[in-house]
Amino acid sequence: MKLIKMTEIHFEKKIPKGSNINLFLSRKSRHLFNNNLQIIANLIENNIHKYCNGNSHQIEDIDSKIQTIALWHNSINLLNENFEYNLEAYFSELCRNITHSYSSNIPIIRFDISAKEILFNTTTIQPLSLILNELIIHSLRINQELLRDLTISISVECIKKRRYKLKYYDDGENSYELNNHEKEIVQIFIDQLNGHLINTYR
Repeated sequence: MKLIKMTEIHFEKKIPKGSNINLFLSRKSRHLFNNNLQIIANLIENNIHKYCNGNSHQIEDIDSKIQTIALWHNSINLLNENFEYNLEAYFSELCRNITHSYSSNIPIIRFDISAKEILFNTTTIQPLSLILNELIIHSLRINQELLRDLTISISVECIKKRRYKLKYYDDGENSYELNNHEKEIVQIFIDQLNGHLINTYR
């Protein structure tokens, strides 16, 4: 029986705080920032294969992070920080963006996403999306030479009021273990959600 390592993260749903004027100024600054992100992302995507001599994954990792942040900024610009998004739909779009940014030899990458009826505002979605970005890119990297389809499973469920649990695993053939740099990045965003990381096996 194959041993599957699951990453489990417990976290808190954040409540945005700010006056109307602060929210207005914040939205304007994010709009400018998002435009700059899109320009940088386009430059990277157009020049990845030209300058990387076939070893482009490091820049693709950066491009993926930019796309993740840009999606979040674009969502806020369209609405506001207090609007609550359907998490399952948001994650589906995020996963499409990440796999588009990252080239892979994996024939088909499937996502099994379960977060029914869960609504989060952008204050919670931003760090959660960046955590997910790190986990997905790690799965794609360590299974780079996988000759069969890869399924990545993501689920979020409520534990109690404002406390949630994210479960993540893939069915790849390589041992799943974040390196120290990846762990540090993930931990930064977990801390923003007053959460903690649990590694379990099934």
